[in-house]
Amino acid sequence: MHSKILPMNYPPVTSWTWHANLLSVITNYEETNDWLYSNYIQLVCEGGSYIDFFPRATAKQDCPWTYNQIIKRETIELLAKDICSFFIESINMDNYIFGVFEQSFFFKGCDTPLPHELFIYGYDLEKRLFYVADFTFKDAYSYETVTFEQLEAAYWGIGEDRDYNFDGRGGIELLSFYSKTHYDFDVYFVAESIKEYIHSTNTSDKYRMFKNSTPGEYGLNVYTTLGTFLEENPDFRDYKPLHILFDHKVLMLERIKFMGMHGFLSNSEEIYEQYTAVFENIRNARNLFLKKLFKNSATINNRIIEILHIAQNKEKEVLQLLLDNLIYKEAAAHRNWMDVTGTKLK
Repeated sequence: MHSKILPMNYPPVTSWTWHANLLSVITNYEETNDWLYSNYIQLVCEGGSYIDFFPRATAKQDCPWTYNQIIKRETIELLAKDICSFFIESINMDNYIFGVFEQSFFFKGCDTPLPHELFIYGYDLEKRLFYVADFTFKDAYSYETVTFEQLEAAYWGIGEDRDYNFDGRGGIELLSFYSKTHYDFDVYFVAESIKEYIHSTNTSDKYRMFKNSTPGEYGLNVYTTLGTFLEENPDFRDYKPLHILFDHKVLMLERIKFMGMHGFLSNSEEIYEQYTAVFENIRNARNLFLKKLFKNSATINNRIIEILHIAQNKEKEVLQLLLDNLIYKEAAAHRNWMDVTGTKLK
C-alpha cells in the first residue's frame, strides 16, 4: 500500500485538540450523533479564563464509538526502532495516532521549543509525507502534511520527561472507530445536564470515583467569571475562551435541530430561532475580541463584557423554554435510571 488516509470531517468544535480530533473522526458516521448530542452541554471555567466542555480531555477514551490503545514510549521503542514504519503500520490497521511531538521541527528556522499534541491520520510513501491535524500550523485547527524526517525528529524530540499527555503519564494513543456498539439519544441526561448548566452545578462532583472534583465555575456562571476576568485583565489577548463559547452555541443549535427532527422537542423552530440570538451575541463578542487584538480599547472590552451579560440572561430564558418543551420518550434503560435515583426530571 503506497498511501492511506483515514476519514476526517472538519469538526463542529475546534477550540481544544482533544475535542477537535475526536469529532473529526466520529462525525463521519451518522450513528454517533445520538452520543454527540447527548453530551457537550456543560461548561467549566478555571482560573477566570480557562474554559472547557464536559466531557473533557478524556472524551476520546469515554466515547463509546472509539477503541483506544495508549502505549508507553519505551514499549514502542521495544517493538519498533523505526517510528515512521510503526506509524504507517498502525494507520494500515485503521488507527489514528495521537501524541505529543516537538513541533519546532515542522517550521524552518524555529529555534523555540514547541511541544504540542498532534493527530496523525494518513501517509503517502511516494511523497514521504504524513497527514496531520493540529492548531500550530495556522493558529486554527487545520489539516496539514509533514515529511517523514520531520515527524521522526519531532517524535524523538520529546523525552519521557517532556511528554505531558494523559495527566503526565505520557505515551502514544492509537485510536480507531469502533462500530460494534450502540448509544441511544438520552433525553433524560440532556435534561439533567441543562439543569446543571442553568444552576451552575459542579458536574465533576459526580465523577469523584475517578478523580477529585474540579474546582471552578460551571454553566451560566462561566459568563460572569469570564466577564469579571476581562474587566480585571483588559490586556488579556487569548481569544480561545470566547471561541469555546462560540463552539458551545454552534453545537447547541445543532442539538436543538436534532431533537426537533427526532421527536424529542416540541416548538423546536421557535426555540432554535430564540437560541440563535444567543449564538449571534457570542459571535459578536468573539469578533469584537479579535478586533481588540489589533486595536486595544477599553470601550471594546466593556462592550464584550456587556454582551456576555446579555447572552447569559437570554440563554437562561431559552434553555428553560427548551426544558418545558422536551418530549420524554420511554426506554428501558432510562426507566431503570429514574427508578434507582428517584429523580423527577419533569
